[in-house]
Amino acid sequence: MKHQSIGKGSFCNSVPSLPPEPEIFYGYDFQNCIVLVFGKPTTAVYAHIDSIGFTVRYNNELVRIGAPRTETGYELVGSDSTGSINCKLIKDDEGMLRVSHSREIERGTALTFKPNWREDADFVQCCYMDNRLGVFNALELCKDLTNGAIVFSCWEEHGGGSVAYLAKFLFDRFGIRQSLISDITWISDGVDHGKG
Repeated sequence: MKHQSIGKGSFCNSVPSLPPEPEIFYGYDFQNCIVLVFGKPTTAVYAHIDSIGFTVRYNNELVRIGAPRTETGYELVGSDSTGSINCKLIKDDEGMLRVSHSREIERGTALTFKPNWREDADFVQCCYMDNRLGVFNALELCKDLTNGAIVFSCWEEHGGGSVAYLAKFLFDRFGIRQSLISDITWISDGVDHGKG
């Protein structure tokens, strides 16, 4: 696999608390993924940066990305070459999905749920918290990391997508055999609030 490195220094200049400057891998063969390599890594930490949502097809119809819950009236956001998009989801009686918008949205445009941040003494709630907290946790590791790799992967919502080729890249190039996943889950059956 070809790789592209933007070299040392670019990332650290914008994050002043990082000790060593990582080598950064990204580009065409990495397809929206980013790999930070510090020193002589033996372990990689993965955090996904993709989100569930939708891709626009013809006539403002939608194709699901991942398995989003769908109800008429959900607010979706995105942008295409014409500009910002703020629209509402419509689910018809047959389960077909489309959006209500003043213009036709370009085919292939990604739409995600409009964030609705809610916070109280016990809970912080918003869409995509797993992505955000997983990435935050990985970035926090960068503050003290001297030997390791941080991987920001895509397509987690599509069955694991990029992790296989990123792990192969890290093994082939650096001999990394150990991995940790930086992700969270939500309160659900078997996962109780405040009980780990």
